[in-house]
Amino acid sequence: MKYKRVVLNSSSIYNSIIGGINRYSFELFKSISKNNEFLISRYPTFNSFEDKKKLKYLDFLRNLPLAYFLKKYYEEKKFKKFTSSEDKFDIYHETNFIFKPFNNKKILTVYDLSWISNPEFHPKKRVLFMEKYFEKSLRQASAIIAISNYVKKDIIEIFNISEKKIFVTHLGCTSSFRKDLKESHVQNFLKTKNLKKNSFLLLISTLEPRKNIINTIKAYNNLSLDKSELPLVIVGTPGWKYDKILELINSTKGVVHFKNITDEELNILLFSQKFCVFNSFSEGFGLPIIESMNFSKPVITSNNSSMKEIAQNFAILNDPNDVEGLTKKMTQLIKDDDSYRLYSEKSLKRSADFSWDNCGKKTLDVYRTVSEN
Repeated sequence: MKYKRVVLNSSSIYNSIIGGINRYSFELFKSISKNNEFLISRYPTFNSFEDKKKLKYLDFLRNLPLAYFLKKYYEEKKFKKFTSSEDKFDIYHETNFIFKPFNNKKILTVYDLSWISNPEFHPKKRVLFMEKYFEKSLRQASAIIAISNYVKKDIIEIFNISEKKIFVTHLGCTSSFRKDLKESHVQNFLKTKNLKKNSFLLLISTLEPRKNIINTIKAYNNLSLDKSELPLVIVGTPGWKYDKILELINSTKGVVHFKNITDEELNILLFSQKFCVFNSFSEGFGLPIIESMNFSKPVITSNNSSMKEIAQNFAILNDPNDVEGLTKKMTQLIKDDDSYRLYSEKSLKRSADFSWDNCGKKTLDVYRTVSEN
């Protein structure tokens, strides 16, 4: 049997700022790399020493005035060299919005269109870059993968793309996260962070305006309780326009910020939290929702975009502009044991609907559809 050759752009894995696209690229390759139909090559194929040199170069480009365009030129040149030096690829799967030059069938994963619906939540240079290049890539695609029905609907309404061309593949919970953690290991880590099991709230988010961290902190600050007994732990690297967010984090009693933590440490935080707060203004999916649900933890999230789709009635929904409402819903989970128990059970039930295995199987289905047409 002759394998169809696929090149999967996973360059976002090597981005120095960890985010949802990195997670998607890593977990997707892991779930689809072993199959009986497609030979999947991951681009780029870094080795340990060259990794560091290339990462430093990309970080250097990222800080220049024309960063997006310089990075695009650099990556296109490298990608062209890679695809021309290998045997001919049948399919190119782009996981980072914009296609690189390729003369065969192409698949594009789309995470959201928030630079169109909410341009105020993005740097102007990013908006201009996406306006210049994204639609061209979208229309070149043999197939489009959307990570939620919400994103699929946006693509159809904004760009008038045929529904038949768009396939939805929901994401999954991080495959390396474990529920059978050793209690001594958990307690040792929590002690180093001055935290107690089931006695802190968790918000996983890049520090940027779209994530609504300021309103979340305000709602937390309004809680009538001893903040030292129930801190709000925020996990995330600085993204864009984060100065005011960091200022509020540092000035609000009970708020703790972890900038750089490992997956193993994040695993412990998810396992040990009381509940998750993820009241973002807009998302294409909302990984922290299902990551917390996977550990039977109640979730408070937003009543809009993909978050409403992913959470449904299995979480407590809140308008991201309603600070008072968020305080009340936090209080509900803190003080009402029956409500807490109910949403813990709901979370575990809903989490079973999401896995990277399912995402991988549906992605391979898209590869089959494209290769047969």
